[in-house]
Amino acid sequence: MREREIMNLLRQDARLTIRQAASSLGESRHSAARAFRRALRKAGRFTIILDFRQMGFEIHALFLLEPRTIRLVKFLKQNASVNSVFGCRGNYSLMVYAIFRNMRRFADFDDRVSRLCTGKRIHFIVEEVKQEDAFL
Repeated sequence: MREREIMNLLRQDARLTIRQAASSLGESRHSAARAFRRALRKAGRFTIILDFRQMGFEIHALFLLEPRTIRLVKFLKQNASVNSVFGCRGNYSLMVYAIFRNMRRFADFDDRVSRLCTGKRIHFIVEEVKQEDAFL
C-alpha cells in the first residue's frame, strides 16, 4: 500500500527524497526507504514528462496514418519531431504524436509523411485537458 503512495508522491515530484517521503507518509525514514525500494522495483522503468511548450515547441499534432510502405515507419522512428508512434486498428494503422518549433518544420514533416502514406488525418492539440495525474 505504501508503494502506491510513494509512486504518487514521485509523480508529483520526481526529486522527492526519502526524508520528504517519510514526512509526507508519517513514517520513519527506514520504513519510507523500504517502501521506496519496493515501489521502484515494482515500477521497473520510468521516465520524466517534459513541458514541450515551455521548451519552445509550440505546435503539437496527432497524425493518423495509413502507411504506403515500411519506409514511413523508418522515417517516423528516426525523426526528431516524433514523440510517440502507436499501432492502432480502424481506418488507420498508425497514430503519431509529433511536436514542432514552428509551422515550417511542421510543413516539411507533413510533406514527407504525405509522400509515404496512403491515408492521413491531422489533429492539432490546442489544449491539455488532463495529463499523468496519479494512477494508483
